[in-house]
Amino acid sequence: MELLVSIIIVSYNGLMDIDACLKSIESQSYKRFEVIIVDSASTDGTPEYIARNYPNVKLVRSERNLGYSGGNALGLNHARGDFVAILNQDIILDKDWLLELLRCAERHPESGIIASNVLLHSNPFIVNAYGNEVHFTGLTFSRFLDKLGSDCKEEYVIAPCGAAFMIRRQVIDEVGFIDDTFFMEFGDVDLAMRVWLSGWKCVIIPRAKTYHKFELKMTPQRYFILERGRYLMLSKNFSRRTLVLLSPSLMLTEMLTWAYALFSGKTYVASKLAAYRWILKNLVRIIRNREKVQKLRRIGDKSLMELTTFKISIPEKLLKGSAKLFIESYFNALYRTFYRISHFLM
Repeated sequence: MELLVSIIIVSYNGLMDIDACLKSIESQSYKRFEVIIVDSASTDGTPEYIARNYPNVKLVRSERNLGYSGGNALGLNHARGDFVAILNQDIILDKDWLLELLRCAERHPESGIIASNVLLHSNPFIVNAYGNEVHFTGLTFSRFLDKLGSDCKEEYVIAPCGAAFMIRRQVIDEVGFIDDTFFMEFGDVDLAMRVWLSGWKCVIIPRAKTYHKFELKMTPQRYFILERGRYLMLSKNFSRRTLVLLSPSLMLTEMLTWAYALFSGKTYVASKLAAYRWILKNLVRIIRNREKVQKLRRIGDKSLMELTTFKISIPEKLLKGSAKLFIESYFNALYRTFYRISHFLM
């Protein structure tokens, strides 16, 4: 009997995108799947359009915006599949996307997560994210951003791009799912870190192609979510000893993120301070979640750190010119030194 895949999409005012996404799902060469859409209190008629035009879709309506993490967590309650696939509403799939993911999962039974090749919808030969690159201080970057898709190969990665990936139900039962504490950013990275900690792996395949209507932008609200997510992810997944060893590197990253906030204006400074306040206010909850994650541990932090990178690569849309060159050359030299010392002492 063929394996069932539950495809979960969180929609929020996605009327302009959801039709193309669902049509590309209907066109999949692998047919044994179910589609679950969690609508997070859209006001543009998205749920009504789905109910009217896609009666086979399981439509779950939320009265409030649950974000990426909470929406997917709610969708999981309605999923029956052997695998669970996560999609953004603005993703369009190659017709063999699901088939290629399942073939990859069969080749790699050690992999709990199978990640997609996320290309740009505006230029399908260029990569949006071939997985995520995670800096050892928690900064996260789209892997292979703006590079040619032809350069990609099947390999292990530390984390998938959260816009399109698949996870085994067995792994969800063992390590849990996307933590709704994160709301938007870092839920995918945090899940992948738990998967690696528990002894599973994450593999990515270039032939599982998706096309993302992506535009890189930063706002004060997103900056708050990113910084809060970084602190959460680090505090949950690394041991206390490792966090102490990493403290010089973490302070260096604090300098960088504070410089970005100050350069960007007072609303970004307020966002940075708000991230601190949120962490302090929710410290008891964070400690409890951390204790649960550490019980899953099957590999040490040294192995986990080897999956990370010491290099930072700032997208040109966020920083250009001499400032970008200075940060990427001077700070990467410092990070490389701190990385080697911390890794040696682990």
